[in-house]
Amino acid sequence: MTESKTGSPAKLIRLETFDTAIAIDPAGEDAAKRRFMTLLLDPRSISRGNNGCVARVRNTAGETFAMKVPTGCKLIEEQPTEDVRSPEETSRHLADSAALFEEYRNLCAVSHLRWFPRVYGYGTSQGEPLILMEWVKGVSLADAVQDLPRDASDNVCGRGVAAIGRAVSRALIGAQNLSTPIVHRDLSPANIILRTADRTVTEQVAALDFDLCLIDMGSSVARAPESTLTMRTDIWRFAPPAYAAPEMLTQDVPGIVAKRRDPAVDVYALCSLLYELYAGRLPYDVSTVDSATGGSYYLLKTQQAPRGLQPREAADQPLVDIIMRGLAIE
Repeated sequence: MTESKTGSPAKLIRLETFDTAIAIDPAGEDAAKRRFMTLLLDPRSISRGNNGCVARVRNTAGETFAMKVPTGCKLIEEQPTEDVRSPEETSRHLADSAALFEEYRNLCAVSHLRWFPRVYGYGTSQGEPLILMEWVKGVSLADAVQDLPRDASDNVCGRGVAAIGRAVSRALIGAQNLSTPIVHRDLSPANIILRTADRTVTEQVAALDFDLCLIDMGSSVARAPESTLTMRTDIWRFAPPAYAAPEMLTQDVPGIVAKRRDPAVDVYALCSLLYELYAGRLPYDVSTVDSATGGSYYLLKTQQAPRGLQPREAADQPLVDIIMRGLAIE
């Protein structure tokens, strides 16, 4: 252990293997790998989510990266112990590791697009798989909401909501225009970062021109016709219900596999968060899911229409129409 730049004990991570995400000259391969083989992890930066854990790490040259590992990975434990996972835990960890590699493949596909983190490579440490990618400097949309322009109702004004919608849509369209299109499938205010390396949030808000980065590709899928690793290993990712399209909240509906791979799920999630920005509440109150809906978020969102949304100004009518069309049951 040593001290991180934040003053907390930093954990030494030594990689046993590392494959770079981009093709490099064989003569420079060793030097490229050395850049990533010894890392210092800041324990205070660890973020645990549904699709794995992310921590900030730096190399011996002081460069900063994001390291993502499967949930329960011993690399992020404060005092790693011998692997004593139960058979069920071992099976789940293997599935999570396979899903991490699927995420890496999808990250590689979008890494060159400005709206996604740059990915550097995939490696192992203590037998655990990991992804190294860009540590995105910025503020999540969830934290930046308070800085967005407001109207007399104290909700985000229509122009501000539309500007966010346009910025996210550019990212989604970019991912769909790839030779193998990618569907994100987990859009939420927490997974949208306003980059601040070049412009502050205040400057972006003033111009209504947002420099966005979509993070957490753990639920993403490639729209290739052949079955993906996720499908072959029967790994199902269920999105948080607040913003997710109904098809992302079930697996026992006819034709659900194809529906979960359709970019319409991203449109639905985008319209859910735009609805929340404009109305100050979500289109569905997911806390009402109980025996009346069979305990099913899917049934809530397919058997009940979203709560109505009225424009506060005449100029907002087209925006409201678009949002409600994106949330239509069909």
